[in-house]
Amino acid sequence: MEECKRAKTRKKQVDMGELGLLKILSEKHRVAGTPSFASSNEQVGALLSPKNVAIVGASERPGAWGGRVWNNLRKHGYPYAVYPINPTREEVWGVKCYPGFDALPEAPDHIAIMVPAAQVPDVITKAAAAGARSATIFSAGFGEGAGEDGLAIRDALSEVIAKTGLGVSGPNCVGNFSVEGSFVTLIEDRKQSLRRGGIALVGQSGGSLMALNQCLEGRGLHVDYLVTSGNEIGLKTADYIAYFATRSQVRVIVVYIEHIADAERLLAAARLATDAGKIVVAYKLGQSDAGREAALAHTGTLAGSVQGFDAVFGSRGIVRVDTLDDLIEVSELVTRSGIPRGSRLGAVTLSGAFRGILLDTADRAGVTFPSLAAVTEEKLKGILSTGSYAGNPIDGGFSLVSNPNVLTQCLDALNDDPNIDFILVQGSIPREAGSPRAEKYIGLTNAFAEGGNRKPIAFTSFASYGLTEYALGLRSQAPKVSFLQEAYKSLCAVGRVGAGVQARALREQDKERPSETASSAEKAKRMARVADLIGKKGGQILNEADAKTLLASYGIKSPAERVVGTLDDALRAAAEIGYPVVLKLLSSEVLHKSDIGGVQLGIRTPDELRTAFDTLRANVQRHGVRDEGYLVAQFVEGGVEMALGIHNDPEVGPLVMAGAGGVLLELIKDVEFGAPPISLAMANAMVDRLKSKKLLTGFRGKPPLDIGSFCLAITQLATLAAECGDLIQSIDINPLVVLPNGCLALDAAIVLKGNQSSH
Repeated sequence: MEECKRAKTRKKQVDMGELGLLKILSEKHRVAGTPSFASSNEQVGALLSPKNVAIVGASERPGAWGGRVWNNLRKHGYPYAVYPINPTREEVWGVKCYPGFDALPEAPDHIAIMVPAAQVPDVITKAAAAGARSATIFSAGFGEGAGEDGLAIRDALSEVIAKTGLGVSGPNCVGNFSVEGSFVTLIEDRKQSLRRGGIALVGQSGGSLMALNQCLEGRGLHVDYLVTSGNEIGLKTADYIAYFATRSQVRVIVVYIEHIADAERLLAAARLATDAGKIVVAYKLGQSDAGREAALAHTGTLAGSVQGFDAVFGSRGIVRVDTLDDLIEVSELVTRSGIPRGSRLGAVTLSGAFRGILLDTADRAGVTFPSLAAVTEEKLKGILSTGSYAGNPIDGGFSLVSNPNVLTQCLDALNDDPNIDFILVQGSIPREAGSPRAEKYIGLTNAFAEGGNRKPIAFTSFASYGLTEYALGLRSQAPKVSFLQEAYKSLCAVGRVGAGVQARALREQDKERPSETASSAEKAKRMARVADLIGKKGGQILNEADAKTLLASYGIKSPAERVVGTLDDALRAAAEIGYPVVLKLLSSEVLHKSDIGGVQLGIRTPDELRTAFDTLRANVQRHGVRDEGYLVAQFVEGGVEMALGIHNDPEVGPLVMAGAGGVLLELIKDVEFGAPPISLAMANAMVDRLKSKKLLTGFRGKPPLDIGSFCLAITQLATLAAECGDLIQSIDINPLVVLPNGCLALDAAIVLKGNQSSH
């Protein structure tokens, strides 16, 4: 139903003509107001700190979730009343059972709902009328499998929640807990450790969060809040993040995301959290096609790509990780050591082998061990110049120490080094008494970390290990250092957080964007040209000539070329441009012209052009596609083929892609994504991450190419994406050839948003 409405809206947009489209494009330039979380903060507060709980659907059936919620509230010392509600029972769980809200001795505050999906909207309506402020809907059946009945119930529930204003978690969830108020409605039988630890968990998968919470406890880490948000028909992940941003004790907000309902709201919540000095770390389902299909079956919505997620949220305060183990390592890192300023590491190791392991994994983990400043090297050489330290390597950010006597001196040297953001110390927590040297390392390192003006410090181990009661006790005595486990996971944790800090700083610090240098008149002229092009082509693929005209409006140049209709026109155009030339079909029915023989390359004489023209026309007739003319273009030789593009992600909107072009685009998929607006500094950072950048710098004796023009083209395409994202589904510029002076779009295809089935 909703998709049909959106489809009608898109069709209306592409049929509106020039004036309507120009209005749409102009609206894109208004600065959007920052979303307000005042109302949702009250709702989340009511959800997690209620003054009583009513369990609707209370039952003593073995395994029933209502009984588990009752037991957990009582077991964890919830100080307020809990009321079972079931009109068919007078007593349940050994206490009085009430037929409805009007029979309760006080107004209900929080409602735990266990009834079938079809009954839930009515329960919410009656609860609100009785004075309830919040509810958790455990029930499923709201369109998770895309069934029509479930979708209709989902729509009805959405309307009721909006009308009543209740703070609702779920549906299809397994409860929540808050240390504040000893409030536990999780269905898990295991007793929770209600201790403050600076961590908040929220996610659409209750099972994943409960498992994650258990693993965190096993590492000596404790969770202040846990919310299983389910299908998020009511409160969304963004609302919980914004609330946790206001809680002073929370340092890390861990989120498990299957679907993003409102990207702008999630961005605003992430900004609130990072502005408050917190880290939001996310596991995003959708790292593969199979994962995205699983999300559809699970939550009834299509998950977007992780590349889109990284491009939009990675530079705005959300750190995405690849595994649930990574969530644990980042939580350990930030709650204990703090937030690293970057990804440049220094290390104190006890073994040359471990040094090698760290170096082997550094590049994959996105960290570096930079050369130490000269003064640091001299200082370390002085420290390690005698006895067993003589000759130990101290290059590449390392010092090798075989006993704790000089540990503090090495830490001090690395702490003072301007090239180091974060300090690693090799070590693990002893499982039992009898390791005095290891325990002394821990004590000395924690004492150093407690001093003023210290960089974050963490221990790291060869491999993962479990913590005994003895180890947990020892760990509690070193609160200022984190104990990361296994070299690669440790480096990934530091690398992801450090890269996120740097990316956000880059976006915030570099405010000068090419799109902002254009005058209002220039923008209006450009947008009118776009509106004219798209208005005439409503719902179709733009042919190459029209696509390049649109790109030229944003400063992206093409070779010399002419649109022709006949062979004589083609011969005159080739004579004007100069041989060699290229001959191409123009058709809004064909996205990939080469697939039907619609491109003839390297034409060097008039006779070759005549033959090419006849061949191309025969290919067009054989495939039965519409002929909108032909393009005669300069044949560009030399340079390196790269690619640019725009993809309109279903969750986060338009993204700009840059990468290796030609056949390499599909063969090696060496691409980077960025979210508009993109500054030159951000474009340079995107290109720096490409493996194919080496081809642009003078690879194997070839002259260096104009990387600056390629980066400028990225920013220009980002401006186009920002202005026309509502109208364009995708743009492919492949190849875009980078030359010693400038770059040129050799081919381009644009699919309008009103015709998504065309691509």
